[in-house]
Amino acid sequence: MRGGKTVVGLGLIPMLFLGAACSKHGGGGGTPLTATDVNSPVIANLRASFGAACTLPGDVPGLIELLAFDYTDADGNLRGGTLNDTTTAAVGGTLPFSSPIPSPAVAITGTTSGTITGSFCTHFGSNSNITEQVTVTDASGKVSNELTLNVPRPNGAPLLPRDADPSLRKFPEIVR
Repeated sequence: MRGGKTVVGLGLIPMLFLGAACSKHGGGGGTPLTATDVNSPVIANLRASFGAACTLPGDVPGLIELLAFDYTDADGNLRGGTLNDTTTAAVGGTLPFSSPIPSPAVAITGTTSGTITGSFCTHFGSNSNITEQVTVTDASGKVSNELTLNVPRPNGAPLLPRDADPSLRKFPEIVR
């Protein structure tokens, strides 16, 4: 019987080495590294500004929100891709949008670098701010890095009568 215990004990040693090698603190575990494609678009400098009044479906008043950011794209194929914008607010939740580049609501300058501008009719509701998260996907399916921006409610943003519509509302807006 003593030999059987030794075999069991020896079987435990390789398991300990395997556990150490695969742990976060060992040499082989943790978050796997991913290769970045040098041809993936890169975006930077996300900014928001506001324009004239607009009206959302259901006659909800809003302001034109312009989201602009700079890009570089070694492939030069962002035209034919998409702008992905997720807006989040405390009241109204999360609103995801995806619009073709270019489209009536999305403009682009340049080919391998330039600026992309998305225009939306936005109603803040009772929110004092919203959070914008933006990525772009080029025509070959390569996704850019993500940019996040906290956008405070601008002065003069339309209000509805108290409790009439406290939620965030947003809709792609055609700006001419």
